[in-house]
Amino acid sequence: MPRQTNFIDLEWNLSRARSENIEFELRKGLLPHRNGVVRLMSYINHANMGDYRVAIQQFESGETAVPDVTNHPFRTTTKYGFGGNLEQSLSGWLTAFGRFGWNEGRQESFAYTEVNQAVTFGIAANGKKWRRGLDRAGA
Repeated sequence: MPRQTNFIDLEWNLSRARSENIEFELRKGLLPHRNGVVRLMSYINHANMGDYRVAIQQFESGETAVPDVTNHPFRTTTKYGFGGNLEQSLSGWLTAFGRFGWNEGRQESFAYTEVNQAVTFGIAANGKKWRRGLDRAGA
């Protein structure tokens, strides 16, 4: 984990900052004779992260001029989340997908863009149809 939010310098002391990531993958299609994959993922981050509620309380009480999630003493806190991914081949060149992600949202996002929940659906095509097998297009 980085020493500060989204910084390149890493904290090498694992008692202060670390992340555990788990992924389970099942390669089985929902449609007969078609490839598919289901992935379930989870993570727990431990780092010197601020608490959004505390930052707002500090601002409302007049302690800070603006809400500042980084205004806190050093302490290791945790942030956790999970996600799911489903991919299903519809033909030799067309694949449908869906993704869902969620995190607890109270602690400062530390290593990625802030998002508490995301849902995505789409369709992707490879270039076989137009004779360029390495091409990919999706919506």
